[in-house]
Amino acid sequence: MFYALILLVSQDPAWWPMYGRDLANTHFSPLKGAMSAAPDIVWTYGGAGYPENALSVVQFDGDQQLEVVVASYGTGQVALVDGASGLAQWLVQPAGGAIWGQPAVADLNADGTPDIVVTYQSGGGIYTLNGLNGATLWSRPSSVVSGYPSPKIVDIDGDGSLEVIVGSDNDTLYWLSASNGATERALWLQGDCDVAPAIADVDEDGRYEIAISSTSALFLLNGEDGSVVWTNPAAGGHCSMPTVIDANGDGHLDVVHHSDAGRVYCIDRFGAVLWNVNIGASYPGQPAGTAAADIDRDGTIEIIAGTDTPGDSVFCINGATGAIEWRWPVPGGCGVHRAPSLADVNGDGLVEILVPAPGVNPHPLWCLSSTGNLLWSVNLSSGDIHDPSNADVDADGCAELLVGTTNGVNGAFLLDDTYGASGCGLLAYEDYGVPGFSGPTLRFTADGIVLSLPSRCDGSLFIYDIGGRRASALFSGRLEAGKYTFKPEGLSQGIYIAVFEHKGGVASCVLPVIR
Repeated sequence: MFYALILLVSQDPAWWPMYGRDLANTHFSPLKGAMSAAPDIVWTYGGAGYPENALSVVQFDGDQQLEVVVASYGTGQVALVDGASGLAQWLVQPAGGAIWGQPAVADLNADGTPDIVVTYQSGGGIYTLNGLNGATLWSRPSSVVSGYPSPKIVDIDGDGSLEVIVGSDNDTLYWLSASNGATERALWLQGDCDVAPAIADVDEDGRYEIAISSTSALFLLNGEDGSVVWTNPAAGGHCSMPTVIDANGDGHLDVVHHSDAGRVYCIDRFGAVLWNVNIGASYPGQPAGTAAADIDRDGTIEIIAGTDTPGDSVFCINGATGAIEWRWPVPGGCGVHRAPSLADVNGDGLVEILVPAPGVNPHPLWCLSSTGNLLWSVNLSSGDIHDPSNADVDADGCAELLVGTTNGVNGAFLLDDTYGASGCGLLAYEDYGVPGFSGPTLRFTADGIVLSLPSRCDGSLFIYDIGGRRASALFSGRLEAGKYTFKPEGLSQGIYIAVFEHKGGVASCVLPVIR
């Protein structure tokens, strides 16, 4: 048996299950594509009406293809769409009103089937749906949750049970039991906080923290008890979601946020401002966010942000210094609609930027190079384009793009390369990581999977196939600092992904098994 080494620094690489792709809202996916030119439209789906945020992608029914969750702003309906055909497997209307936030997907009740959480802007509240048939599992009224929030699903307090973490325009952040919706904690944040939180062990205390912004301030909260770790009033606002990443490469996580006043702030784990830069405000009333990755592979994280400033709408910011590396003027004098997404779209080993925007008719999706040059664009509809998602929907080993638009006829689009590429793989970091990454790492040797821990760590090691299904569970528990070797058995020939999940994030690597 032959093992090849490719190491990733990412969250779960198989799908895009929540806003920003991962708990930290990086908007970065390591899945590689082959779209060196404008992609083809594989299918469109408009049966649920148009979505106002990213499409969630997950594996539900055991086949090789992924499914797509489409939640409509126009009708309030939710559809589960087959990734191969673009046909709805089910379509339900949990409530009236408009769904603005992105659905979140996880197995809420431990029955082995992923479930779906959606939030309504007004009048509907929050609903959880059975992934197999769309039946409502539980709901809470709009007096609890309303506005523009995108929920996150995580075991926030380490008690072994999942919580739904969701903000609201009633100035309150909620911890809801994922199994029944009961309120475990509610924290008043002194202003609208109907945005997606970012979740990670920011202050390195072994517990999750929640970074969330309200109209009064940017907050870092203890995920276990809701106590305030720090606040920054100048960095507040609810038109952008925070991103958590080691921006300056010092080995510690930082919080990046695009404030309503137009400045992008980078704040360290203690609450000290490392840098801030004025780029202009984000699109008004349209919750967006920053994206972050080492897009040009130079060892420094870049922060990508969009604004509503005609002429200078996409900014690339050096994560270490806050200096603007380049800016790209969006054609037509319009701003950036929602957040950019980051992925190696064309398979060149660098990270491209996918820019959604309103105001230009027909409305294009733009793909920029890591240096800010336009590589291609594709016109999708007469409606605004919303956050692109990246996933290998058809299990061909190359990532496709999923985009929602405000065209009521064709609200969801699947885009793919024009020549049927396969086996693209994942973006590799051959040196086992990025500078400043000091957490757990995984690599493969002839002996098996080697997990290296710089300090004591609680976590779980799983093997997934390329479609996102869990193939094996190798370990769950606490390990002291050191190196540990695990030998997966019983894997058939194919591509697998080893994922070590811990409170600080995820380390993962790819395992091609050739017999």
